[in-house]
Amino acid sequence: FLQLGYKDAFMAQIVMEILQNNIKHDFEYCKLYKLDPIHPVDNRENAMQATKDRAEKLKPHKSLLLKKRKLSKEDLAKYLPSATYMRAVPMQDNRYVTFEGNGRIAALKQVFSTEDKIEIELEIFQPKHKRRIQKKINKLRAMHGLE
Repeated sequence: FLQLGYKDAFMAQIVMEILQNNIKHDFEYCKLYKLDPIHPVDNRENAMQATKDRAEKLKPHKSLLLKKRKLSKEDLAKYLPSATYMRAVPMQDNRYVTFEGNGRIAALKQVFSTEDKIEIELEIFQPKHKRRIQKKINKLRAMHGLE
């Protein structure tokens, strides 16, 4: 059974606030290595295995995807299928924190390096209370040891 704790509850509260109180959301291309996860994906055995499996499925398509350099949401759905798009909010320093699709992004980072300059299409949310959301996200990431 999943072990959920206060950090999971805090994350759920942040995600609900983003989804319910956003000014707008749209699809944008972002550099893969400008994306930071809202939570670790290497702290639970099932998440680590899922990331490894996704990376293995991507590897045979690496050269084709490198030619594209920009992976559309359709490309991502084809090679890393999921019920949802990858979703993020803008942070400081032209970085983004992903709150949906962290395992898929971790798999992409296992396959592509910073030198590959891959960009991926994400659904970017602009929260109404941007600074408050950013502070909460930074607090959650610090609780996970990600800052």
